[in-house]
Amino acid sequence: MTDRSKRKVPSRRALIYITVVAAVVATTVTASLLSGGSRSHVEKGNALLLQGERAQKKGDLGSAIKDYRQVVTEQPTNALAIYDLGTVAQLRGDRNAAKQYYQRVLKVNPRYVNALLNLAILVTPGDPHYAESLYRKALSVMPDEAVLHLNLGYLLERLGKKTDGEYQIAVAVALQQHRPVPSAPSFGSAVSAHTDRIALSTSGG
Repeated sequence: MTDRSKRKVPSRRALIYITVVAAVVATTVTASLLSGGSRSHVEKGNALLLQGERAQKKGDLGSAIKDYRQVVTEQPTNALAIYDLGTVAQLRGDRNAAKQYYQRVLKVNPRYVNALLNLAILVTPGDPHYAESLYRKALSVMPDEAVLHLNLGYLLERLGKKTDGEYQIAVAVALQQHRPVPSAPSFGSAVSAHTDRIALSTSGG
């Protein structure tokens, strides 16, 4: 994860999983994520992804979609291109299409953390238990990512799992402040003393 921009964490009653979408929709194209096909085939896919990413950053979502779809047509299991289509759908407010794209990504690569995170954000209102499972899966891939612990913590509190939620938040605080991660019985009441002023670095993986 490379995005080091900092964001103030809202009060514990706020839900950070609503606000992190913008932090994960931008992607960086990496040639090593592409698979299959000849060298020229892969290079063409790379070029289209870069072109689509530039268009997306400029707000030209129509052109971005065209480029990403062309990659998916030629490389149906290209997880990055499918993920990018999901981010565009999410930016356009098409939650159902975004969910479908992220689910497709996870069929190709079940460990794709950004897809797990974005899908968790989208399904939380209607299926918080599924969202919980997505956050836990993402944490199994990136156990030291503070924002995942924080999102999960707020979600668990919403589900009435107060102790588990406070523990996840305490872990997030410790990771962000570069302190030892507390064991479950020892996190105490320090959570509420820190969560209103901790600054988290949010990013995509």
